[in-house]
Amino acid sequence: MIGAGSVWLRFYADDPDSFGNSLVIWCACMFASLFALFLYPLLTRADRTVRLTRPTWKRVLVEAGIAAIATVPLYFFCIAFSVVAARLAPDSPTGGESLQQWSQSTFNWASYAYLAAGILVGPIAEEVFHRGFLYNALRKRFHVSLAIVLQALVFGLSHPYPVLGVVNIFLIGLILAAFYHWRKSILAPALLHMYLNAALFAFALTSAQPLENPAVIGVVPDTTHDQCRVATCVENGPAWDGGIRAGDIITGLGEYRILDATDFYNAMWNYAADETVPVWFERDGEDLYTEVKPISRTDLSGLLQKTNPP
Repeated sequence: MIGAGSVWLRFYADDPDSFGNSLVIWCACMFASLFALFLYPLLTRADRTVRLTRPTWKRVLVEAGIAAIATVPLYFFCIAFSVVAARLAPDSPTGGESLQQWSQSTFNWASYAYLAAGILVGPIAEEVFHRGFLYNALRKRFHVSLAIVLQALVFGLSHPYPVLGVVNIFLIGLILAAFYHWRKSILAPALLHMYLNAALFAFALTSAQPLENPAVIGVVPDTTHDQCRVATCVENGPAWDGGIRAGDIITGLGEYRILDATDFYNAMWNYAADETVPVWFERDGEDLYTEVKPISRTDLSGLLQKTNPP
């Protein structure tokens, strides 16, 4: 069901306006799958021929230590993949952009929920399903190597990422399955997955520390479109003063080509307040150019309070 939802999200959401609904469909498939995986067995009674044994604390500590060591090369593999992908295909996102945007956003309950899901809920659920259930089911019907590849393919497609992101997740799925096959315990890939996600979250937060008050130009792109269409432009903000209005499509920001909202946020990350930034945009099919001077997010908040007093 997770795979089917991801296929719908990636291949059938050609209309940008339907992307949000497709994301809801994917989430519905995911939560339905998690319900079937965890809650349904608890609500039903059945004779089980296999007794599940709890691991000893010694086994837990051993697997935790081995997983911690294995996290280091896997972490650097992920970073290296992102670097190589950025050089070979600079205009192709890899799926990690959402984590970068999360690290730059204002923290609230949703941010902490995303953090908990990414480090705890997600890895446990994914390992139980992809390695604990799917891999073992495939291994009964195919050779071990083919079973590892097939479950990694499903693992990659179950993530609603662009092509390079799916490739990255596929490779990680291969490593996690091989790790599980070696250690003979679902604890091993689950802990490795949790450690890896925690390291990536920490890297995102550390990288964003100098930008706790990042530069902004006062526009909010419409993330449901495959272009960087301005949904909101703050009146008297830098973009507004530069002639940009809601409905315009930003195509370039300084030295960066802008294809969508993700490109816009990634480009803005490289500019500071009061720095002159060239902006190319379209309006009614006409190519336009302006220059703006970003301000800090704090200054933008003050501007909003003056424009819209309580």
